[in-house]
Amino acid sequence: MFEKIKEHITYYLSSFALLNAAVFSGFAMSQAELEEIVVTARKKTESLQDVPISVSALRESDLEDKGVNVFEDYLLQLPSVTAGGAGPGTSTIYIRGLASTTPNLTTAGVAGLAPNVSFYLDEQPLAQPGRNLDVYAADMERIEVLAGPQGTLFGASSQ
Repeated sequence: MFEKIKEHITYYLSSFALLNAAVFSGFAMSQAELEEIVVTARKKTESLQDVPISVSALRESDLEDKGVNVFEDYLLQLPSVTAGGAGPGTSTIYIRGLASTTPNLTTAGVAGLAPNVSFYLDEQPLAQPGRNLDVYAADMERIEVLAGPQGTLFGASSQ
């Protein structure tokens, strides 16, 4: 009989513990709110949740928390974005394997195909294929990477 009582007590205590865990975890989750991330991916200020295109965004607070202060550090924080180069000012940016330079450039860098990746700094295009800026993150507000076809918004003549 003592074993039966011990079994019931264990059952009730376990049930009570599970019920408490479920109730309090739900309460904690209801108290947590997501911070809104504001982007200008479509040339207007809007919430990242409302943008219908693929955007990777880093806010100023994210950059500070992660200690980002050089261009290579940015790349470590952005999925499917890489870069390579032969020295300062010659870095090639790759998004999903597409490059910011083209293989058909002449030595002057003016002929050939348009680049597949555009680079903007303060909403100004840096459209010099094969000659990208090496950005130093002294006062960077945010970084937005738009992976996909945005030619009508961000093409060479979209300004």
